[in-house]
Parts: sequence; C-alpha cells; structure tokens
Amino acid sequence: MTYNEILSAAQSLSETERQSLLQALSVGNQCEATVPESSRLSALLEKQGCCPHCGSNRYYRFGKDHGTQRFKCKDCGRTFTEYTGTWQQKLHKKGLVKAYMQLMSEQKSLDKISAALHINKKTDFDWRHKILRSLKQDEGSSFSGITESDETFFDKSDKGCRHLKRKPRKRGGGTKGKGISKDKATVIVTADRKNDLNMTFCGYGRLTKKEITESLRTPLPQGTVLCSDGHVSYKGYAMDNHIEHVVIRADLGRHVKRGFFLSSTSIHCTTGSRNGLTGHFGASPRSTCRTISTGSR
Repeated sequence: MTYNEILSAAQSLSETERQSLLQALSVGNQCEATVPESSRLSALLEKQGCCPHCGSNRYYRFGKDHGTQRFKCKDCGRTFTEYTGTWQQKLHKKGLVKAYMQLMSEQKSLDKISAALHINKKTDFDWRHKILRSLKQDEGSSFSGITESDETFFDKSDKGCRHLKRKPRKRGGGTKGKGISKDKATVIVTADRKNDLNMTFCGYGRLTKKEITESLRTPLPQGTVLCSDGHVSYKGYAMDNHIEHVVIRADLGRHVKRGFFLSSTSIHCTTGSRNGLTGHFGASPRSTCRTISTGSR
C-alpha cells in the first residue's frame, strides 16, 4: 500500500480504532529503541566503576556483546558488562524494559503486557519474577526519627495448589470466618518521614512480636519514635529495643497524640496495600510485597 492509501484507510477508522492504532505504533517504536545509556555504564566508561567479579577498578574496554559495551578486568581476567550481576543479565530485548516497567507499575496483567509488547507470556512471567527478586527492602537501621508501623491483612491465596485443605473459593470470593484467622495473610508496613519503607509478608494469622523483629531484620536505632496502633506486639518490640512508643488509635478517631500524628505516606501504604497486593497478577504474596514497597517510594 502507498502512503496515501494507508492515510485514507486510517481516516475511515473510528475514534477508538485510531487510538488503538496510535498505541500499537508507539509500542513498536519502543521495541526498536536502543537502550539508553545508564548511570552504571557512564561510571564504567569514566573509570569510576569496578569489576563485579573481584571488585578491582583496573579494567578496559573489550569489544561489544550483542551491542552492549563489554569490559575486561586486568586482575581476574573475566569480562563483564553494565548488566552483569543484575536482573537484566543475559536478557534479550532490553529496549522493552522501560515500557515493561511502566505497564507493571500500572498493575497490568500478564496477558495485557504480553499483548502490548508482543512478547511471549512465559517471557513476561520470567521478567516479572526477575524484577521482584532483585528488589530490596529498607532494614530497621535505615529508619530514623518518627517511624510508623501498622499491619494489614488480605485473603490467603492458594492459586495453583492441587491439594487444598479447604473448599475452593470462586474468584473474588472472601473467607467465611470472622476475625483474623490462618486464612489471612499478614503484611507489616513500616515507614518514616523521609520515605524509607518496608513492606513484609510475614505469615498467616495474628501478628506477633517476633514477626515485627524479623520484618525489619535490624533493630530500629536509638532515638526513634515508633508510632503504631494499640497492638501489644508493638509495645513489646519497643520495650525490647529501648525506643519510645506512641499509640495512636485511628480506629477510634484519635489521629494526634502528644504532638505525634500519622503521615499521609503511612496512611496511603496501609489503607491501599490490600488493593495493591491483589492488583499484581502472576506473582506470589512475598514477591508482590517487594514490588509494592519499591513502587510506593
């Protein structure tokens, strides 16, 4: 077809079909785009990086590896690129990573992402779990000042399990039991005023002091003020680590106590985490908590 024939055919499309066509063309441009120069590559080119294998800063350029600048270490003799040691190592179609991350942050399903980027669903699934495994959470020692912590619960998911110990639920159905039971997954959300954030899946059922300790890995530093609800486990954690503890019962309409209050960051994380956790398709609860933590910063 000539240009004029294509233009005439496009003008005969409906508004919805035109938008779909424009979206498809924009995705095509993203597929063919080259990978932009990253900060890690810039550091390596300026001799400010180091070998990911031995840590030496004595290396030199050593040709290309599928279009990516390759380096060779003078000490250990091994080669590497800017992607060595990252989730993008040995990854094909790196030009799609930016578009994939955007669609993932919009909580698109695996089917929608694979259709939009024209990739196999298995590739989509593998990319998602590579990203989630690479994400890290802030530990207790990273927090400072006023630090808020709260727990939230969502229904336990046994998707894919062939040996259920309960009757199967229809999609979207909730648990029948009242209160907090072993059918509820527990997520602890901890945040401070400088946007450090930790969201940890810690098991099923009621919250314990041990789970709070394990979620932060390292104790909160001295001088930290821990704000939480009235759960006794937070009080025990604060006493064990010799930090100040302020109880704020937002469920009773008490949002301020002794000048301390819940920030918008903490409220957003705790009230929106349940919707966020259920919005990431094709990932386990543990992996989903990691991606919500990073995406909320």
